[in-house]
Amino acid sequence: MKTVLSSLAILLIFISSCKKDEDVICPPTPEPLNYMPLAIGNYWIYETYRVDTNGVETNLNYHDSIVITRDTMINNETFYVVEGTYRPFHSQWGVIRIIKNDNGNLINHLGDTILPATNFTDLYREHYEITGNNDTLFHRSFRMFDHTYDVTVPAGTFPIVDFMGTYTMFQNIPNTPNPRLVHNYYAENVGKVKETYFYMSSPSIHEIRLTNYLVVVPV
Repeated sequence: MKTVLSSLAILLIFISSCKKDEDVICPPTPEPLNYMPLAIGNYWIYETYRVDTNGVETNLNYHDSIVITRDTMINNETFYVVEGTYRPFHSQWGVIRIIKNDNGNLINHLGDTILPATNFTDLYREHYEITGNNDTLFHRSFRMFDHTYDVTVPAGTFPIVDFMGTYTMFQNIPNTPNPRLVHNYYAENVGKVKETYFYMSSPSIHEIRLTNYLVVVPV
């Protein structure tokens, strides 16, 4: 009987020690996804095309490049300065934005969310555009989407997420769809690989496509 009890005690001690080991072994915390590698010297080169409603493409010969030139401290946090040209939004060389990576999300120095890479539910950049006659021209909003398809640009083919904008028009513009969509396609450990935009008066879409890049991914 004493032998049985001793064996049982040993078994309980063994089980207890195994459980204790299991309690202290935690699964590794996954690294946050990095859709804009921030390191000094990283650069991206783009070309812009106009695509008409028949799918005919025209190269607009916009050769734009952006580069992370330096970092800076703001409120005891490290931000990265992105400079370059990025037409039609930045036609002259200069500072395009000042950003940081916040657990996978891109935040600018004003506290605005540039890319909510971890939030696929909430709307961002909601805005009503009002004309001088107090008429509503359009309503816009952006939201993240995790697409299952790849995007091909001159720099390669990439699985992407899309920070997509929806513009709902309140005035009739002939021969244009309503609502209209714009896309900001980002690839993990690469950056923005493609962006689309449009002009209100034209049914065509403009596409900014990544042609070359060099990035160091922070560890």
